[in-house]
Amino acid sequence: MNTTAVHIDTQLYNSAAEYARRQHTSVDRIVENFFVTILKIPTTAKWTEKESIAYQELVTRLDEMAALKADWDDEGAPPIDKTIIDTVKQLIERDNGQALEKWIIFPDTNGTLQLDAKERDAVISIGRTEFSYFYNGKEGSERASHVDLTIDSLAQLISHINE
Repeated sequence: MNTTAVHIDTQLYNSAAEYARRQHTSVDRIVENFFVTILKIPTTAKWTEKESIAYQELVTRLDEMAALKADWDDEGAPPIDKTIIDTVKQLIERDNGQALEKWIIFPDTNGTLQLDAKERDAVISIGRTEFSYFYNGKEGSERASHVDLTIDSLAQLISHINE
């Protein structure tokens, strides 16, 4: 990668840096996207603008779940298990959030996470070592409990439901 020095007002840079931090990106990435968009320069980036927005939204939501403290529901719920947070992060990073773009991440009162499909009748509950799901699809309802958890098995299920 080639680099070029650019002089920028400190206050402007600090504002851009704060915006970038909120968007889970960097000032460099913002500037690169600006030039690529304005000058119509072909990019070697592996993600599209739509995917980057989905990724940012999913990671922001996951960060919110990770920040939940004990008793977050005022009824004694434990914080979300870090292993589960890491699993969902890997799932998001697998394809830059594309497969989970139409899903919402929710905390569960037992310290796990739940994925709810926005446009389908489907729910996946993710634990430390296993997951359960319900899907009411075109060919009837499907469900399973205590399925061994791997990123591949979750990704395959989400892909199946997204079809």
